[in-house]
Amino acid sequence: MKKVIRSFLKCINFPAVVVLCLVLALMFGCQEDDPDPVPQIVPGIPTNVQTEVTQDAVVLTWVASQNADYYHVYRSLQSENGFQRIVTAKELRIADAELEVDQTYFYRISGVRLTEDQKEVEGEKSPTVQAVFVVGILNVGVDLIDFGETSLQQQLTIKNDGNGKLNWTISSDVDWLTFEQDSGELQAKGEQTINLVSVRPKSPARLEGLISVVSDWGQSFVMTVRMIVSPYPKLSLSTNTLDLGLTREFKTFQIRNSGTGSLEWQVNKLSHADWFTVSPQNGVLFAGQSDTLIIKIVLDKLRKYPLSGRISENLVFRANDDEKRVYITIKTVNPVLSVSDESIDMGLNLDVSSFTISNSGSGVLEWEIYGGEDWLVFEPKAGSSEGETDRITVTVDRTHLPEGDHSARLRVDA
Repeated sequence: MKKVIRSFLKCINFPAVVVLCLVLALMFGCQEDDPDPVPQIVPGIPTNVQTEVTQDAVVLTWVASQNADYYHVYRSLQSENGFQRIVTAKELRIADAELEVDQTYFYRISGVRLTEDQKEVEGEKSPTVQAVFVVGILNVGVDLIDFGETSLQQQLTIKNDGNGKLNWTISSDVDWLTFEQDSGELQAKGEQTINLVSVRPKSPARLEGLISVVSDWGQSFVMTVRMIVSPYPKLSLSTNTLDLGLTREFKTFQIRNSGTGSLEWQVNKLSHADWFTVSPQNGVLFAGQSDTLIIKIVLDKLRKYPLSGRISENLVFRANDDEKRVYITIKTVNPVLSVSDESIDMGLNLDVSSFTISNSGSGVLEWEIYGGEDWLVFEPKAGSSEGETDRITVTVDRTHLPEGDHSARLRVDA
């Protein structure tokens, strides 16, 4: 038997057998083709990514990408890297809250497709967008506005302590209060002062209400506002001192009945000073009414007082059983005329010369030049000085003058 097997093996052509096996393997392997792989469907890139900063979040919106079932939103504190997924959203809008104020954030969004076997296919991320989370911070700093018994006007300063733009509105629940401005806009770290004006009723009362200031960031401040209307006439003055300084213009102030009923008043000078006048000197005021008093300087009387001094007077106001005073002061330093030359010699050939006029005192010096001859011209002829020096040019026309000495006299008045 062994001899038979050896004889058979000697008869086999092993290379031919190997080739035959390979051919058979190819034949059987090609009987049925492999199916083509299914192409991968990748979502498109989200477009038109927008950011909007609100009072408590950064809101992102975008346009849907093709073949996306939902979206991954990524955020970073750097523009190029460090992005981490913060949320997965099916909607085309998310609000990123709990952010740090004054921090810059960077965002990218990708579309995601979910395959039949529940595997995610994520598309390319959108270009980076950024948002600076800044807010407006409303602040008014007070919790009470008190008009008391006499005040007609108070001021309120509205501030924005944040780095975002802020719009504000103000309102009140009382009808005796008006606002000079009831809304406004504040830039970062800006502030605005508005006037609050009260309308005092004619009947005695203790009034109280609320003022509300609200911002478009959802912040609000509520403060109390009060006013007392006295049950009797009350004399009120807009000031108790009036410093005229060096001015010689008229000044005004107000007298008012801040109570109820009628107020009969009169005013007198305590020392009977003659260097100013006051008008009117008496009157009748009903509840809430006021008069404007005018103080006028009498220059001729003021000049008799010593220079470089200060004088004063008290105006005494009396109304019913009430008395108030206004202390008035003024500086008596007067303008002093100074002329540089007492004479000018034009000699034989000089046609043009000059001299100066100045005010060596204080206040305003009004001056004017008179006199002269036809052959003499001087400019300017008048002016004023508050301490500066004015130069006057003198010109001689010798054309029609006969030989000999000629003279002219000029007079400077101030």
